[in-house]
Amino acid sequence: MRAFYQKILGREADTEGLRVHTRRLMEEGDVGKVLGVFLQCAEFRGRCIEVLAPEVVEAGYRALLRRDADAGGLATHGEQLKKNHDIFAFLMGMVESPEFRDRFRKRLDGEQPVAGGYRVRDMEAGEEAPAIVFTHHKCASTWLLQILKRYCATYNKRLYFTELTAAPPPPGEKFDAVLFLNSDYDVSAQCYQPWLDSGSRPALHVIRNPLDIVVSAYYSHLSSHPTEGWPELIRQREVLRGLDKAAGMLATWVFLERIDFDTGVAGPLHAMRRWKYDDVRIRTVRMEDLVGNAEFARAEMQAVLGEDAGGIISELTFERLSGGRPPGIKDDRSHYRVGLPHQWADEMEGSLARAIYQKYKRIFDAYYPEVEALLR
Repeated sequence: MRAFYQKILGREADTEGLRVHTRRLMEEGDVGKVLGVFLQCAEFRGRCIEVLAPEVVEAGYRALLRRDADAGGLATHGEQLKKNHDIFAFLMGMVESPEFRDRFRKRLDGEQPVAGGYRVRDMEAGEEAPAIVFTHHKCASTWLLQILKRYCATYNKRLYFTELTAAPPPPGEKFDAVLFLNSDYDVSAQCYQPWLDSGSRPALHVIRNPLDIVVSAYYSHLSSHPTEGWPELIRQREVLRGLDKAAGMLATWVFLERIDFDTGVAGPLHAMRRWKYDDVRIRTVRMEDLVGNAEFARAEMQAVLGEDAGGIISELTFERLSGGRPPGIKDDRSHYRVGLPHQWADEMEGSLARAIYQKYKRIFDAYYPEVEALLR
């Protein structure tokens, strides 16, 4: 036990600590568990931060300012981290810095819309517009794609889907259903106006609680999401692996707000924040209601598709998609992580949650009014 203190904490054992840990070892007989207690304690974490402070600062600069740390910043922030051991405070300070505001304000304020530069052809007389579904990264996009694929296979329909923000269907081709997995309102309104104006059926727009998007994306980007063909995520994963959870979620929020989230793709929070929710041609619904209420999902999809997809939806439950886990049983390395809403309340630092709430208050007020009480 004294060796644990000397090698892990770099000091001699104090009397009370030695007594507690020795008793734990005698009662449980498991050296591994006692070692785990040492490795997870705040004292060891602080000692690690002191050693890794330069790497943490470099990771923060790359994640938030998209550059290497200068010598002055590396020294100043490194010394602060060694003293206070607070990575989250360091990153919040960077977000509030003049450089971050000056270099990223246009992106965060939505002054750089994704350019579509394309407009689908006008509708022919008597032609019916395709079923249109807009969604975003971490907003049941994979689930919706499976529904539409099965629907089109069942009813012999043609499906077009894309992960790009501005990639309309090929000119001259007709489709019965289209799914835009990383939508942006400016692109949608510009490119698909003839379809939206036809009035033959409503388009569907699926959103998610921004707080849960950050939590879900943090775990996904940290380990489970494929990185093939996504160099931005490869760099982001390297950053996240150098940060603790609180700091990693802040870095994830910034990543989700980037207009260059991926090549040709706007970040989901960037797009959701800029969406025009009062467009009556597009009905916005909560992902939480779709995946959590089969009858609600059946009615919404039938309104868009014109066909009953209830049987398909019933086959795509969380339990089946997760390999047998019921909602609430967590697996941080799975794409289907937990299956319940409001996970942010247990996972996220209160200061970050309040900052995100204020940034997207318009969305919370309209679609997630219950969050205000949960923040108190």
